[in-house]
Amino acid sequence: MSRHEFRTFGTICVKKIVPNPQLSTSSIPFGADADGTDVIFYGDTTLKQVLWDESADTWYFGNSAYGVDVVFNSGTADDNMTWDSSDKELTFTDAHIEMGNADYIYQGFLADGSTNAITMGFDGSDFVITAGSTTEGVIIGGTTYNTDVTLNGAFVTGATAAGYGQDVTLWASDDATKVMLDTSENALLFAGVSIEFDSYLTGKAFDFANDGSNAFSATTFTGATSCVKVVLGATTGYLAIYTSAS
Repeated sequence: MSRHEFRTFGTICVKKIVPNPQLSTSSIPFGADADGTDVIFYGDTTLKQVLWDESADTWYFGNSAYGVDVVFNSGTADDNMTWDSSDKELTFTDAHIEMGNADYIYQGFLADGSTNAITMGFDGSDFVITAGSTTEGVIIGGTTYNTDVTLNGAFVTGATAAGYGQDVTLWASDDATKVMLDTSENALLFAGVSIEFDSYLTGKAFDFANDGSNAFSATTFTGATSCVKVVLGATTGYLAIYTSAS
């Protein structure tokens, strides 16, 4: 051991270190390799401290209910990551979290106590949000304040394989008013809403596909060129499509 070094064993409480020019180029070991010591750095407020726990090989910042703020500065002025203990927030100022392929963020707990209720991550081609069970979901916005969502790309739900479709519900003014894509019925349902075509669609063509099962008699629909089945509650009818005389 050089004359500019000292070693400590046991718990060290650091109250104040006075700079010594003779130690400016020397290290101050706390304990020894594989035989460490606890070190406590006190603040000016009761229980506001930082502890190096050698037995747990862990840093503790503050105590339970007496947290301390922690700032991780970058190589650029004012760019940092800050843990604010009073607001319980981790803030990134001109900084970011970088995740590679197959790296995921796991959030929440399932009803049985297991973790990973929601998984978010990049699988190499898509950003994926996966529920940990059939009872979990992703909610954007709340009952008091709604949140706008902008999609700059295509909206796809379910998968192309048979049996992997997902219902889609667009709610209107109340619980009984909605537009719903029901995958079990392979139908688009309108409950308490109407379909309106404004002047923009004037002169536009609409194609109604006939699946072959909706046969009709020419004597019943004189001049009709096609028809489409219409289901209103328990009533089933047919909508005749005529060729315009113009």
